[in-house]
Amino acid sequence: MTQNTVKIGSTSAPIMTPFPQEKVPSVTTDDVEKGFPDRSDVAIIQPEVVDIWNSMSNDEQIAFEKKLVRKLDLKLVPWLTLLYLFSYLDRASIGNAKILGV
Repeated sequence: MTQNTVKIGSTSAPIMTPFPQEKVPSVTTDDVEKGFPDRSDVAIIQPEVVDIWNSMSNDEQIAFEKKLVRKLDLKLVPWLTLLYLFSYLDRASIGNAKILGV
């Protein structure tokens, strides 16, 4: 596992990222038959981060969530807009091709 840091409020805390350079283990039929392997050793969010989150006031949590949603919107909306445009162009092309008899 590798450690990265995340800034929450005015403090930064380490987070663990599972399987950074390693191959993600695959699930086999044997695993399904005997139950999935115990993955309790893989921590996605460290307890320190949860403690920092819980120590934040309600206003700080709301501000952090708004900031996070804004970041996600800025990353996702342009790509989704581009995909929507391609979908529209594709549908328009199919309609035009049918009219032209192609």
